[in-house]
Amino acid sequence: DTKAKVMANIELCRDAIVFFTACGSASGYGGHTGGAYDTVPEVVLLRAFFKARPDKFVPIHFDEAGHRVATQYLLAALDGDISASHLKNYRVGHAGLPGHPELHCTPGVKFSSGRL
Repeated sequence: DTKAKVMANIELCRDAIVFFTACGSASGYGGHTGGAYDTVPEVVLLRAFFKARPDKFVPIHFDEAGHRVATQYLLAALDGDISASHLKNYRVGHAGLPGHPELHCTPGVKFSSGRL
């Protein structure tokens, strides 16, 4: 039962990432899933550890050069830092969801290597 729930969460997160990155691409602003799609299983498992033992972990997911930014934005929505509907503005100019995030520009972004 637990494995089925984890697998369902992985698929739900992957579907969300594909959806909102496709919105960015369809709007003409570009966007792709990058490494975010591939790392969802690890992120789902790590979040479980983070939530189960907050005293043992710093709950930050490393995002090398912004290639997993879609994960950070999805987590920001899941944690209530941004609205889920705002994800449709992925990479839209001045919407606060750039392809390579900066700390303190988008609520919920907890790690950034900065702009390219």
